[in-house]
Amino acid sequence: MRRRAAVHLAVAGAYVVVALALTYPVVLHPRSTIPIAHQIPDWRPGDGDPWQALWALWMMTNALLDTGRVPLSTDLIFYPLGVDIWYAPATLPVVLPALPLVKMAGIVFAYNAMIVGSLALAGYAAFLLVRRLTGDSIGAFVGGLVFAFCPYQMAHALEHVFLLVTAPLLPLYILCLLRVLDEGRRASVVGAAVVLAVVTIANIYYAVFLALFTALLVGHRWRTAGGRVGRRALVRRFGALIAAVVVLTAPFILFVAPRIARDTQPKPAFSDVNLWNADVLAFVTPSSDHPWWGAPFAPLYARFTGNYFEQTVYLGYVALALAIAAVAWRRQARFWALVAVVFGVLALGPLLHVGGAWSFDVGGVPVTVPLPAMVFHFLPGVSALRVFSRFSVIVMLALAVLAGYAMAALRERLEAVRPRPRLVRTIGVAIGLAVLVDYLAVPLPLLSTRIPRPLEALGAETGLSRRGSLLDVPLDWRVGKYEYYQTAHGKPLLVGLVPRPAPTVLRQLDGVPFVSFFKDPRRQQRPPAEIWDRRSALRVVDLFDLDTIVIHENYLDAAAVARAKATVAEHFPVAQVLEDEGVTVMRLRRDHDPGAVWTADAYDFEFGADKPRFFIGKGWWPPEETGGTGMAWSMGRESTLGFYLPRSSALTMTLEVSAVPVVAAPAQRVAVTLNDRPVGEVELDRQWGWRSYAIRVPADATRTGINVARFAYAYSAVPRDTIPGSRDPRDLAVAFRRVLLRPQ
Repeated sequence: MRRRAAVHLAVAGAYVVVALALTYPVVLHPRSTIPIAHQIPDWRPGDGDPWQALWALWMMTNALLDTGRVPLSTDLIFYPLGVDIWYAPATLPVVLPALPLVKMAGIVFAYNAMIVGSLALAGYAAFLLVRRLTGDSIGAFVGGLVFAFCPYQMAHALEHVFLLVTAPLLPLYILCLLRVLDEGRRASVVGAAVVLAVVTIANIYYAVFLALFTALLVGHRWRTAGGRVGRRALVRRFGALIAAVVVLTAPFILFVAPRIARDTQPKPAFSDVNLWNADVLAFVTPSSDHPWWGAPFAPLYARFTGNYFEQTVYLGYVALALAIAAVAWRRQARFWALVAVVFGVLALGPLLHVGGAWSFDVGGVPVTVPLPAMVFHFLPGVSALRVFSRFSVIVMLALAVLAGYAMAALRERLEAVRPRPRLVRTIGVAIGLAVLVDYLAVPLPLLSTRIPRPLEALGAETGLSRRGSLLDVPLDWRVGKYEYYQTAHGKPLLVGLVPRPAPTVLRQLDGVPFVSFFKDPRRQQRPPAEIWDRRSALRVVDLFDLDTIVIHENYLDAAAVARAKATVAEHFPVAQVLEDEGVTVMRLRRDHDPGAVWTADAYDFEFGADKPRFFIGKGWWPPEETGGTGMAWSMGRESTLGFYLPRSSALTMTLEVSAVPVVAAPAQRVAVTLNDRPVGEVELDRQWGWRSYAIRVPADATRTGINVARFAYAYSAVPRDTIPGSRDPRDLAVAFRRVLLRPQ
């Protein structure tokens, strides 16, 4: 047992050494830099998902240690209404093991350790799988190199750490699955079910991949079971696994599924899906990051759709040669070759892409080539899949197994003459090195994680009110670095980087004076309806509980920076300015009299497109005109309104609304809650037309500061499906023309 343990420690340690070498120079600066590529088109310089991952690590660590609960929503971003973060439970398998590192060494060190550790664990888990299948340790080690350090994995190490962390679970699950089907022991069933449940929670892509692989393997075993007794045993063992998986995953799925569509777009448009297919040439095109021969291939990668991370699916010529040899020498390898082909075809996505083109001119006629993955876009439960090129991770795992079979067959052929263990090891080392050279992508590009001194100073202030919010300029939700800076200053942000945000989340600030300018300070003129004066600015300060405005010079040209500084200084109550390291921090005074600022006109909330708004809205379609009247439809069965009150007081809320005119529909009802307290319900007239409905709100339902009203509707409908002659595909409930508040 000691010898066996020593062998496993040596193998795992070897993978750690390789991981450290292939992530060089991360090991030199693990506390102050992260590996990140800088070449995504349309992103701000030096930005990307790694900054959001660091924020998620910080946010989840604080939530777990402070409250002991997993947050399903937060107002740290998209303040003050906040946003649902249904994906937070998915980070648990990553965050929980990292908690000690976060507390001892910080989030940056923990992040880098997760990358190195995930690569090493992926290699070790693949080693265990390949050794079980082939019985050859040297071939298994080479197989682990093929899977763990392929360009697909190394590319995602630069952008998607949560994807990388779940990679070791793929070979681990298949190893457990083989034990279930071969032996049927209860421990194996529980082990496989637990691993698959963790994958389902952490990475829905890989859960789908493993479900499909399981179907292929069970189908293969059914065909080769060799009689009724073998098939009965197969059904019994597979049934036990399915039952265990359902028991473990059903609570999570039932809990999270209803929350997915609240603030996100679970099903992407087909036009978006079509961008993220693996190009057929990408499978045989060496990575453009290869230090010796990558440069000539960079122009071809630039033609591929999607981005660098999702199009890097190079299989490797050494691995392909081993796979071909395995199929020729070993019959058992043919199933894994089938797996590689099936998942390779699926990685090509719904439409064939060749050299960046997916529509081909044939005699003047544009022609597309549909592929089997097309069906995924229309299947319930898996239609949320967006990036089909990720199917290639199973292709690489299959190639790892095939490499192991090839090495085992080569050893047998050499030993058929006479035992030559030293020669076998030498050949194994040479082939392993050839695999790594083929996959080489060092040095990894690094960026400093240093936070500018003025932002660090915000968090270091004595008695700092963490509830006062911070507005970043440019106000762009795609800048993940804003969230990373929040780990230092702790102040809520008006925007945030979240997966697939729903348009209604991104539009919730629209119409508020100054917001369009802060989104793009290059614009020369403000919208015609907006009045820029001190009173409007003070209303914005109150509405967002705004404490600080930060201007990021790295994301703006000099003229835009000057314009932003001048606009804030002219209209907002600036108390202090700190400038250093490319940022300008402008602290605001909060000593004005809100009662003098929030006069009656501020509470006439009109929904027209050209009306300035002193409220925040989520769950609304864009404003439109009908019959010369501005209005906005509620989206689905709930919408939200945020507004400011200078003091808690009773008020009258008047709704000027009309229900969607669905034929033979029941009466529409609107239930209103304020700050999570029910305050009234109204039944709308069945006929289309603007009518007013008053609701009296007691003083104890309101609060000084930001108040949140939610409108829940009895039903919603899609006019295209329910109103004859309509082509409107939106989900509608009630049209709002105005909400009038009259504090008592």
